[in-house]
Amino acid sequence: MIMYKKWFIIFVIVFIIIPKNSAQTNIDSLKIELSKTNNTSKKADICFKLGRVYLINKSDFEKALAFYSKAELNARLAHNDTLFLETLINKYYCFARLYSTEGIDSNTKLIQKLSTYFPQKNNRLNAKYYVLIGDEAADSDIQKGLNYYLEAKKYFILAGVKNLFAIDQRLIRIYQRSNEYRKTLSILKPFVTQFKERKLYKDLNQVYHNIAVAYYNLENDSCIFYFNESANFALSNFGDTATFLSDNVLLIDYLIINKQKFGEAEMRLANCKRIIKAFSKPLDKITISNIYGLSGDLFKNKTSLTSGDLTSTKENIKQAIDYYRLALNQLKTTEGLISERSNIQILYTSLSDCYVKINQADSALFYYKKAIAINDTITKTQNDKASKELLAKYETEKKDTEINLLNEKNKVFDSESKQNKLIILGAIIIAGLSMISLFIFINRYRIKKKANDILQVQKNIITQTNKELIKRNNLIQESIDYAAIIQQSILHNELVLSKNLNDFFVINNPKEAVGGDFYWVHTSEVTNNIYIAVADCTGHGVPGSLMTLLCNNVFNQIIDKEPDITVSNFLSIANKKIYNSFNTDKTSQKSTNGMNVLLVCINKTNNTLTYAGAKNALLITKMSNGVQELKVDLYSIGYLPEFTFTEYTTVLNKDDVLYLTTDGFADQVGGLENKKFLKLNLIKHLKAIYHLPMAQQKIELRNTFINWKGANEQKDDVCLLAVKIT
Repeated sequence: MIMYKKWFIIFVIVFIIIPKNSAQTNIDSLKIELSKTNNTSKKADICFKLGRVYLINKSDFEKALAFYSKAELNARLAHNDTLFLETLINKYYCFARLYSTEGIDSNTKLIQKLSTYFPQKNNRLNAKYYVLIGDEAADSDIQKGLNYYLEAKKYFILAGVKNLFAIDQRLIRIYQRSNEYRKTLSILKPFVTQFKERKLYKDLNQVYHNIAVAYYNLENDSCIFYFNESANFALSNFGDTATFLSDNVLLIDYLIINKQKFGEAEMRLANCKRIIKAFSKPLDKITISNIYGLSGDLFKNKTSLTSGDLTSTKENIKQAIDYYRLALNQLKTTEGLISERSNIQILYTSLSDCYVKINQADSALFYYKKAIAINDTITKTQNDKASKELLAKYETEKKDTEINLLNEKNKVFDSESKQNKLIILGAIIIAGLSMISLFIFINRYRIKKKANDILQVQKNIITQTNKELIKRNNLIQESIDYAAIIQQSILHNELVLSKNLNDFFVINNPKEAVGGDFYWVHTSEVTNNIYIAVADCTGHGVPGSLMTLLCNNVFNQIIDKEPDITVSNFLSIANKKIYNSFNTDKTSQKSTNGMNVLLVCINKTNNTLTYAGAKNALLITKMSNGVQELKVDLYSIGYLPEFTFTEYTTVLNKDDVLYLTTDGFADQVGGLENKKFLKLNLIKHLKAIYHLPMAQQKIELRNTFINWKGANEQKDDVCLLAVKIT
């Protein structure tokens, strides 16, 4: 059962060591992000993250407290109650660690302080508090961490929280570290039915994996079924290659070691290698090394079936050696990691065994020596730990010895010779203990100095890497900012609007520096027509911005060729041009690139409006009828080779307002329930403000969007253009 130990060590690296090594990188990037924003919700979120890095990764309670205080202020200004509550919990936890004389186990003062803000949520506060201190205690004291998590679960239940998967995951990790796998199964199995009913498939996949690991460590064949379920479910539903491979690594190890099913193991290994070869993104070297190592184990163990066939035995051993070497090549960059030394030692030992089987003594001795060298390193690490435990034991024994000496002295007052012997004996014991203490102290000093030297080298490497990453990030950001300037100079037409319209406003807010939403304006002096389009191209960011330039160019080509074209013909021609741009003879698949667009034509002479649309609807306000949505065609531009769009005509009156918008505003997630804003709410909001001056309407809409979004990320590009008829 060696493989599970390897995967547990990998878990420790990924979830404990790596986050601490990358803490400084997170701090630098978060501080840069904080300096660039003026949004109170975003400031609160960034300050909260900085406080957590200093608390969890740095254990710097003073700096954590400073950032939590800033997060509290900004969360209060942004009316973000959820973040405000989380900030207070962490803030007063820092207070307790810095100033409390009662220690970390007493939470009375903290809960009383928080209850003054949220008196109805005492149970939830207790639960979150125990989760926080449980996370801190679990690394060093498993039993203490377990007790805290059980307290947290009790308070979550009292608070009426139904989904306890997050706290149960923490309990599972504790039970796994304590080798109490039957307890993990009792927690996990009820979640299978629950997650199936609620269609929470990612959580279900994680449950399958944890059940399989528990059965694996119990050496129960049920692990075969659950590893299959987890691996196939991850690959077919999420394309999660890493989970697929990790499940198969443990399953193949079980088939080889516990079941001796070499044929099935070989078939699964071949499938894993095909997956690795077909996967476009680079996988971690440790995962690939384990696949190759298992391949070596397979062929080495197969020799037991061919012991009478010398040719087959040599062929199997040769293939095993090749795979073990491939596994070692993957681990070249991880030799410095304590967690991978045992893996490398196992591979060296396996190679030595293989060369012994084919009577190549020199090679066998070479790899045996390498295995011994790494074993010495591992033993030294274990000895360092034992030295610390010995020192603590020595301190206890020293105190016990001193007490015993005092007791003995009280008994020998009647005999001078006996007293002298005891004094001499005591002096010898103390001298001996002092020598041991001095030896341990010197040894610890040397070990600590060597460790500090290694840490300093690592720190210098990380610092230099951070500088290079920040420099590259700045170069990329500068390029994107320059691209934004180019896009704005080509697409933004407010000058044309201001020359031809008396009252209008534009809200153009891309998700990133550049985006896929744009508006287009053209005027005809002959017919006194003004064409206005608002479009939403496929994608956002840099890909979306490239689409906007293509679509803008198509619009200009059409209007240059036919200056007084009808809006329906305009969209039909645009549809064909954009479809042909992406569906050429060289492409084997149908393109999914296109856009939703609304095109209107206002004749300023007779105040008539003609319009046509591809999914993007037109909102119009009439002083007598309020806000109306004028329907358009439900087909997007660029997806069908031919399509005739419907053209509509209506008469405009003074003070009518036209609203041309993409779906970015309506699709934004936020509010108290974290749901979409929806077009229906946008129409209701326009009914409430359309009588206001246009400049005031723009401010109201911007504020509504910002307040609704809150601390959430902007979901899509936003473009809204409004025109008032004068």
